[in-house]
Amino acid sequence: MGKIKKICVVTDKYPTDMNPINTFVDQLVTEFSEQDLECIVIAPHSLTRNLMRRDNEVPPRIRFKNTESGNTIRIYAPRYFSYSNNILGFNTAIMSFCSFKRAAMREHKKYLFNVDAYYGHFISPSGLTAYELGMKYHKPFYIAYGESSIDIFKNIDRSYVVKALRGVNGVIAVSSANKTELLENGIIRDNEENKIGVFPNGINRNRFYVIDKQEVREELGFHKEAFIVAFVGDFIKRKGIEVLSSALENLKNVYSIFIGKGNLQPTCSNILFKGPQKHDQVFRYLNAADVFVLPTLSEGCCNAIIEAMACGLPVISSNESFNDDILDNTCSIRIDPKNVSDITNAINLLLFDIDLRSRLADGAVKKAQTLDIKRRAKNIITFMESRI
Repeated sequence: MGKIKKICVVTDKYPTDMNPINTFVDQLVTEFSEQDLECIVIAPHSLTRNLMRRDNEVPPRIRFKNTESGNTIRIYAPRYFSYSNNILGFNTAIMSFCSFKRAAMREHKKYLFNVDAYYGHFISPSGLTAYELGMKYHKPFYIAYGESSIDIFKNIDRSYVVKALRGVNGVIAVSSANKTELLENGIIRDNEENKIGVFPNGINRNRFYVIDKQEVREELGFHKEAFIVAFVGDFIKRKGIEVLSSALENLKNVYSIFIGKGNLQPTCSNILFKGPQKHDQVFRYLNAADVFVLPTLSEGCCNAIIEAMACGLPVISSNESFNDDILDNTCSIRIDPKNVSDITNAINLLLFDIDLRSRLADGAVKKAQTLDIKRRAKNIITFMESRI
């Protein structure tokens, strides 16, 4: 078994205080650092998003984050230009990938990072960039696979991805469903199944935990007797925000909290809060709610669900296999994410069956205790070292 002391994490979008996107990446890197891995992050920043006014912030090119134990994470944000996936019938996604890759590799060459391994967070563009770095500098590389679907081949040549995965030291899959996808699609060969480790996402339970519901409702200005549904996620079709909004419109005495942002907006009545929140404030809104609902169509492994469970919320979410590793009948009600009536009936059941709501709430806290970021990071490090 080899030993990894210094690692370079390549990722697309790294969170800042002003733009708390992909916070789960930061949580994992932070825990790597807390477990005495020296961490360097290369997170190329797309200037196109600023020009298109999708992002208001341009992060510093170099910044430092100090962990609670006093360790330091170095974060590099070289600039690049990205493109939509298709312009006038031409596949421009490959242009975005090449631009991202060049920016990351230039940054690496500029500072001459001497690391023991590379970790790419998701296959494209980060994992494929980690592959290029690993090949160039003759170091082991690992790829996290947590995509919500395996549609990467629509934009990136399949043979190139398969070649990269043939050389990978290990794949960190966030769910059993992701592992199955890799094998069934021939991306990882059956005789190399041991390259894949399944590590469902974990959360920092020092940030997400149960607090007094009535006290936090008073702080937030919410009615103490209201029945409140919480949603956390991008305001996009895949997350089911329109379906949930329609379901809530059928329940006149139910209130809601929608945390996130995106092109779609909930239109139901009785919305108490709608919009983005800093990640360290989300737990307060979750604790103010009675149930968490996410009728998502596809996921890798959803952090928002685990965070909600840690705050003591019963979960109503999809009955698809991507939820199997984190949801069961002790903590959730599984529904058809496209069926408005299914969602309405599940919310209604928890509204009136207080005993069931209490049992699922207790089960949610217990389930979240098994999905801890410290344990996950330790297991991933052990897996990576075993694959050298």
